[in-house]
Amino acid sequence: ALFKPEPKDFAEEQDSLINLSWNVSDDSLNVRYAIFLDKNNQPLVMIADSLLENTYQTLVDTASTYFWQVKAFTETDEKYGNIWKFTTK
Repeated sequence: ALFKPEPKDFAEEQDSLINLSWNVSDDSLNVRYAIFLDKNNQPLVMIADSLLENTYQTLVDTASTYFWQVKAFTETDEKYGNIWKFTTK
């Protein structure tokens, strides 16, 4: 499971240089992450793929609402986390 997002779900007044991070309950080997981030409530734009770390920094627009989702995957399995939301100042 993917949980404890940073920024927290529904966070407001976030900087446009944003650090996305999350916790993982299953820390098995060879897990990689993909991040989907955009302004739609079903984020489809993949901004990162095959990350080894559970953190990522990116630049987003100011005064905007974003939705993001993380996919954790291995060669044989994939799991999507919840869709989380934040707003920038």
